[in-house]
Amino acid sequence: QYEALMENNLYFTICKQAVDYALELRDAFARKGVPLFGTSQTNQQFVILTDAQRAQFDGKFAYEVWCPAEHGAVVRFCTSWATTRENVDALLSAIETL
Repeated sequence: QYEALMENNLYFTICKQAVDYALELRDAFARKGVPLFGTSQTNQQFVILTDAQRAQFDGKFAYEVWCPAEHGAVVRFCTSWATTRENVDALLSAIETL
């Protein structure tokens, strides 16, 4: 399986879309003034959300709470090869409501 992923840059092609989507999410959070926890150039983005902000995503989107932070928690949003444009657009719309 690993060999197949390395042929014809398949691994990088698959990953590029996930990273591009994640960077869109990061930029949307930043535009809304949501603090970023570090600067990730990967398919994982970490933001600091208040409990009220996080509640807006509950039951609608999958995310992981990493650790408490001042006035909220560090939350990880992760895209993958299986993330669709529709998934990203739905989360972007939700971010806009923050």
